[in-house]
Amino acid sequence: MSNNIASQTRLASTVGIVGGGKVGLRLLRLFSQSQFARVIYVVDRESNAPAMQAAREAHISIFKDISQAVQ
Repeated sequence: MSNNIASQTRLASTVGIVGGGKVGLRLLRLFSQSQFARVIYVVDRESNAPAMQAAREAHISIFKDISQAVQ
């Protein structure tokens, strides 16, 4: 059983965050602390939105349009 748990901790789900405001920033921080998730992009129309700025600093892809992010 412990072997199964160890293999699960190595598998992280990829996450894209749509909305770069205060809630998006909270989600980015939450997922960044998780061993089970890896944020791969943040989308918001405003490039200066809080989560967009944090993603830029963390070298996470940022997009202004969701269609660009999901390609």
